[in-house]
Order: sequence, then C-alpha cells, then structure tokens
Amino acid sequence: MSRRYIALVQLDLIVNPHARRLRQQPALVAALQRLSTGRARVHITSSVAELEALCAQLARRSRLVLFAGGDGSLMAGVSALARHCEGRP
Repeated sequence: MSRRYIALVQLDLIVNPHARRLRQQPALVAALQRLSTGRARVHITSSVAELEALCAQLARRSRLVLFAGGDGSLMAGVSALARHCEGRP
C-alpha cells in the first residue's frame, strides 16, 4: 500500500489498554494517541462487549482498522470485524 493511498484513507486504531505491555507502560497509550492525531481515529476499548459494538460500527464505515494490544486483542478484534463484515474484505 503506498503512502499516498494511506493518506487518503481514514484509519481507525483500536487500543486495548488492558494488554500487558500497554498496562505495564501506560505512556504508550498516550503516545499512540499523540502520534495518531490527524492520522487516525483512536478508539480505546475497555471490554470485549465494547470492542464488539465498535467493530459493528467500523465494519460499516471504515476501510482500514489497526489494533494495538496483544495477541488476544488482535484475535478478538479481527473475529469481531469478520462477524460484522458480512463477506466484505
């Protein structure tokens, strides 16, 4: 994906602050928010139910979703998006 294309697409970054590394280094969450300013909408989720609801919304409107967290965060997020995308890539 070219840098130019990424600049034209709205990014959504989903952050799990309960992931081990982010919990151990909370300044990383603030850094992600700061670095995302003007580049991505940052969504901080605090539960699986909140992640599921957010993914239902993003499946309808987002072209590119990124995850910040651990393996569990990635798997839960990708699975939630897949459930709501209804066959769309």
